[in-house]
Amino acid sequence: MIHRTANHRAFVILYAVLMVSIVLTVSLSLLNITYRQIIITNTAADSRLAEHVALSTIRCIKYWDNLSPVADDPNGDIDGISSDYYPFGKIVGASWQVDSDAPVRCGGETVANLGAGPNYSFQITYDDELDSLDNVTCAKVRVTKDATRPLKEKTAIVVSGYNLPCNSPGTRLVERTFSEYY
Repeated sequence: MIHRTANHRAFVILYAVLMVSIVLTVSLSLLNITYRQIIITNTAADSRLAEHVALSTIRCIKYWDNLSPVADDPNGDIDGISSDYYPFGKIVGASWQVDSDAPVRCGGETVANLGAGPNYSFQITYDDELDSLDNVTCAKVRVTKDATRPLKEKTAIVVSGYNLPCNSPGTRLVERTFSEYY
C-alpha cells in the first residue's frame, strides 16, 4: 500500500508541473503578443511625429525660399528682413545667383552658413518645438536650384523628418521623406 501512495503522489506532482508549464506557456505567449502590439502602436505614433517634422520643415523652407517683399510695405521689408533676402539664392534668367547668405529660422531653430549653392544640404534639430512631448526631433534638408529644369520646377526641396535626433543609434528611428518641386 505504501508503494501505491508513492505512485499517486508522483502522478499528482507530474500533473501539477505539466499544468503549470501549460499555463506559463500560454501566459508568455500572450505577453509576447501584447508587447508586439505596444511596439506597433508606438511605431505609428513615431511615424506621425516624423511626418509632422518633415512637413513642417518643408513648409518652412519653402516659405524662406519664396520670401518676397509685401507690395504695400514702403521699405520693401518683411519683419525687418530686406527684400533682397534669398537664403537659397534665386534664378535670374538661365543662371542662378546668391543674393544673401543670411540664416533660415524654422521651428525656433536657426540654420546659418547654408553655403554658396546651388545645392544645399543641412539638418535642423528641433528641441521640443514641434510637439508637446519631450522629444528631440530632426530633419535633413536638401534644396537644389537648377536653371535648366522646366519653368515651374527649378527648385527641388527634399526633407526627411525623424522622430529622434538624426544620428541616434537604435531601431526606433522612423524616417518620413517628402519632396516638393516648383
